[in-house]
Order: sequence, then C-alpha cells, then structure tokens
Amino acid sequence: MARALPRSLPRLRLGLLLGVLLLGSLPLRAAPPPLTLGCDWMLAYDPALPDLGNTAFPETQARYWIAVLAETVRAPDRLWIDGRYPDARYAALHVHDGQLFTLDALSDDQWRPRPGSRSPWRDRTRRDPTVAPGGRYRLLLELDRLRPSHGGGVDRANTLYRPPPAALASRLQRRTVLAYRTYLPRSDNSGGVGLPRLVLETASGRRPLAETPDEAACAAIAASLVQDGAALPVSLLPPLLPEAEPRFRAYDGALGSALSLGVGFNPHNGFDYAKTRLEDGELLLVRGRRPSHSDQAGVRLPLLRYFSLCQYGAASQRAVACLPDRQLPADAQGEYTVAISSDRQRPALLAPWPEIGWLPRGPERLGVVSLRELLAREDFRAAIVHHDGQDPGRDGYRPRARYCRASTVQAAAGLGAAELFERCALEPPLRGRHR
Repeated sequence: MARALPRSLPRLRLGLLLGVLLLGSLPLRAAPPPLTLGCDWMLAYDPALPDLGNTAFPETQARYWIAVLAETVRAPDRLWIDGRYPDARYAALHVHDGQLFTLDALSDDQWRPRPGSRSPWRDRTRRDPTVAPGGRYRLLLELDRLRPSHGGGVDRANTLYRPPPAALASRLQRRTVLAYRTYLPRSDNSGGVGLPRLVLETASGRRPLAETPDEAACAAIAASLVQDGAALPVSLLPPLLPEAEPRFRAYDGALGSALSLGVGFNPHNGFDYAKTRLEDGELLLVRGRRPSHSDQAGVRLPLLRYFSLCQYGAASQRAVACLPDRQLPADAQGEYTVAISSDRQRPALLAPWPEIGWLPRGPERLGVVSLRELLAREDFRAAIVHHDGQDPGRDGYRPRARYCRASTVQAAAGLGAAELFERCALEPPLRGRHR
C-alpha cells in the first residue's frame, strides 16, 4: 500500500480512494467498461503468489475471493449461492458495499446443510469428527432488504441481507460485493470442494454469474486486485506512535468503520495489535496465554476457532508472515513466546529455545504485530471481542511485548522462555542510540 496521506487530507473518505479496487482503473486511465450485472469469483489474495493483493493486513493462512454485483442489481433481484462445506479450519461469506464496508456475514457453522447432507461443525468452535467435509448447502443473498429482527414465522436461515443503500449513496456505494474466505484450507485453496456456484435471479430468469455479459469490466476489476497496496493509501490503524515498551491494544472494528477505516473488516475476528520501531531493539519478544482452538486434540470445548500472530509493515499494510495457532505451542506456564527480528531466517541464537516461535520483522521501519482471534465462544469472556483497548489485562490473554538485545538472549541460553522474557523486560530501551 502507499504511504499515509498528509495531515491536510484527514477527512477524505477511504471509500473514494478505493475506486482503484472496485472500479478497476487508476485515475489517469480511461474509464473501465460499465458493469451491467456482475462478476463471478476472482482471487483477491494468496500469500503463495507474489504481488497478489497483499493489502489491508491479510492473514497469510487465508484465501480471499470476491464477487461483484452492479449497482443496477437491486431488489427484487437476488443471488443464490450453492456450495459444499470445505475441508478448512474456517469458511465464511461476507456481504459488503462497493467500498468494502461489511453489511452482513455468515460463518460455515451457520450454514444449514441441504437434505441428505450434514455440516461438519457442531457450533462456532467444535468440529464433528464423524462428519466429513463436502456436504452441500444453499444460501440466498437478498438485495435491498434488512435482516429481520425476528423470524415472524418465516424461516430466515441460510439468508444473507444487503440493506438498501442510502438515498444519496454513490454508484460505488450501491454496488454489492460478496467475499468468500477460507482459513487453512486443505487439498487446495478451496478446501477440496471448489468455490460456491453463484446464480443471479432477475425478472428475466436465472443466470450463472460466470455467464454475465461483463467480461471486460470484470477483467479490469480483477487486474486491480493484483496491485499490492495500490488501493489503500491511508492507514487502517489509529495514528499511534510506537512505544519504547510496545503495548497491545484492541482494534475497534465498529469505530474503524465509522471513521471510514473498516475496509473488508471481518466481524468474526477480534484483533490486538502493537506498533513497533525497527531501531528500538535487536529482537522483539511477544508472550501471551494460549487459548484452546478447534484443531487442538483432547479439548472438549475449544475457546476459539483459530488464532494467529502476524507481522505487518505499518505503512504498506502488507503481511510479512504469520504463525498459526498450531505453531504456537504452550510452555509449562501455558503461554507461547515468539521472537521477531530483522533476520531473513530464524537466527541461530534462538537454537536453545525450540519452543519459541519466530517471525521476520520485514523491511519497513515501522511495523505492526497483531494477534487475531477468530470465532470466539460467547462464554469466553476474555476474548478480544469482549474487551476494549483500555483493558490492559484481558485476564492474561492479551500479549505482552519487550525489546531485547541479542547479547541478553545469548547469555540466557539454557533458561526457559518465561525467564528469558523477564530478563529482556529488565533492559532499558535502545531508543536514542540510532538517531
């Protein structure tokens, strides 16, 4: 992504700057062909492929697809979504407007299976080991309708809602974007079942979205998705300066959306994040309590579907690397520890601590390290989604971070990860040495 905007432009709405993403053209290029009906799935991000949409703090274990409906596709038109449950840790469908503000979402545990099929999920975090992936579901996207506050005798299961646009909404705001996510898919990016089939129903009948007459317009949109960082020239995080002792805060998705910063926000996630500065320490140690997750053996009621720790560039908002929960083993204290450094490979000085994870720092001077918690149980009251940025403890689950010198790490060889973290916490900050 581009660098942050100058202070003279703080009130520019981010959605106007997102025209690059969903209008499919840069300001100096000719206008793209008009979008008549819509575009079928296009891959928006795959970390295995260079320069493919690495933007807006993505999760490297995830795959993202989007489909687009033209601003002229309105009620009583609707979209049918036929798919199969993927072999993946998580899948979900999200509805956004053309500026990528989130309007509705259904995770895979909320998809009711079709007759003769079964869902592999018992609830938000529990998988049914007796059910294999591949069962079928059918969802409906209702356009220009609000989600009912109560059933009223009508079965509203398996239905997504795109609320009516505001009276003064722009053409871009009136568009509808359907996003499909898979986390840790097995077999292939789709979890071995392919992507859901999208069929648009209008007054003239039903037509697969892949067969709409919008090939040129959709190609322009797809081409724009390849431009890493080109579409979001402002930061999605509050303009906090890095601290000598980095402190994790909760990202407020609702506030971000109100400030036009909620681009593509996933309401199933909670985020803790801390900003860092390259010259403040040779290594950064992050330590936190490890909640149970859905793929963890021997756990009857997992607290989360998934969690991970990721390193990003603060200015570009590009993902450098992520460690998924299964690569964050707990020590004797039930906590994980991760070292972040500027090395291109895991540094040799961490050899005495195989239980400590490692993330590359990346090339940018300012970085962001983020803890992602996905689909927390409602009774997991220490989850990020139940706490705000002013709660420093979060019952021990909010990570702590300390800069550390390489010499301190070398001198602590043979000690546990907890003792190493405490030794680093006693060091004075390095800030001021590199001015």
